[in-house]
Amino acid sequence: MNIDIFDNDLFSIQEARILSEKAKEAQSILSTYSQKTLDDIVLSMANKILFFLKELSYSSWEETDYGNWEDKYIKNKFICEYVLESIKDMKCVGIIKNDEEKKIIDIGIP
Repeated sequence: MNIDIFDNDLFSIQEARILSEKAKEAQSILSTYSQKTLDDIVLSMANKILFFLKELSYSSWEETDYGNWEDKYIKNKFICEYVLESIKDMKCVGIIKNDEEKKIIDIGIP
């Protein structure tokens, strides 16, 4: 007798485990990059999102049938541009802060 049983919970747990392993691998690679390279990657990702934002907003609306795609577009465009602007000069590699009074050095590792 051949019974096919598919457990969605187990599948989700395995999928999360695989994604976690891939994230660790990516972090290991990113930790070797310079601040400039990381900034370029983030800018490239943001530009790609903005390029496809109308399509993504429409797909999101179509999938959820919630709200309207134009409002999703406006909201997501604002968020993408706001986040990009707020992190554009954020240092995340090397010495980020050196508090000599408290003798604390913050070192960024992506």
